[in-house]
Amino acid sequence: MNTGAEAALVKNSFARHGSVFRCNDWSVFTDAALPPVPTTIIGPFNSGRAPWGSWFNTAVFLRAWDNVVKQQKWMHQAWTIKADADTV
Repeated sequence: MNTGAEAALVKNSFARHGSVFRCNDWSVFTDAALPPVPTTIIGPFNSGRAPWGSWFNTAVFLRAWDNVVKQQKWMHQAWTIKADADTV
């Protein structure tokens, strides 16, 4: 995700300290570095298209949530959300 529209949204929001970057704590999970945004690289996002038009991306989400647990930032917050760059 270090190129394309979503990467540009993340970089822009980070530079403006906007969107999720206004929260007390946050993490960006990606498949490649996204300078200057601090990221956690969780491996490839190579998910196939499902017959119903969505994506078979359960493995990607599980890797992300495994890292949420490992980082333990959630333990110091009232709530935790998962958001895509193009939805916030």
